[in-house]
Amino acid sequence: MSFPLQFPLHPDPDYLRKQAKDFLKRCHENDHAILALLRHHEHKYHDNEPETNFQKEVTLQEMQHCLAREYGFENWTEMLEFVKTDNAVREKCLRELRHFLDAEGKFKAWPAKHKKQLFMVEFMSVKFLPHRHYTEREVNEVLLAFHSFDDPALLRRFLVDYGYLERDRAGRRYWKRESEKLSGETDSE
Repeated sequence: MSFPLQFPLHPDPDYLRKQAKDFLKRCHENDHAILALLRHHEHKYHDNEPETNFQKEVTLQEMQHCLAREYGFENWTEMLEFVKTDNAVREKCLRELRHFLDAEGKFKAWPAKHKKQLFMVEFMSVKFLPHRHYTEREVNEVLLAFHSFDDPALLRRFLVDYGYLERDRAGRRYWKRESEKLSGETDSE
């Protein structure tokens, strides 16, 4: 396992719970990579070394918090809420866009109808983690993981135009808006 961890493309709460339990078990078994991760994210253990046997005191709640922080979330609850939203949006959007999926489950074409475009943009928007800044290249990588028609610039533009992502003036840094807008809402200028 390498750090930092990559958040799953299709996150599942059960997988994340099992991962936290596995990390806790590995922590109790003195796994140095997990202990380093814990010391990095949990200030309570920041100065502890494995020799002090602090790892036996670590709780599942602390490990869940540590895992959420490693994935870029403020806490476990925020991460689970993100997963719940991601799953709900994915289900809704894929129902509307199933004809646009290729054999790998990626979008194969940009829809002609505006309503379908909005579903696709909303689907893409939930793939960006809160509290994280992305370079243009990283945004493209996220988008390319979910479409095969090879036009990340189009998707980036729609994500920004519809207020799901913000970017700096130079277009080099992108981040998810703190409170996402509903599909189709735009800023009045």
